[in-house]
Amino acid sequence: MFYQIRRKICQLQWPNNIQVTISGGAAELYCHDQLFELLKKADKLLYKVKKAGRNRIEKALAV
Repeated sequence: MFYQIRRKICQLQWPNNIQVTISGGAAELYCHDQLFELLKKADKLLYKVKKAGRNRIEKALAV
């Protein structure tokens, strides 16, 4: 699902032929985690994505 959202945003027609991309980090909240821990996980994933070249989604979900 995350990849489909990213792809759809890239495919949108923007004024003046502007190219828009999106990077993101998706993390799952485990029952013992606090909200702050969830935000830290997502933030780490976002930095990992940006370092890898942007226009990507990185996820850390429970198996």
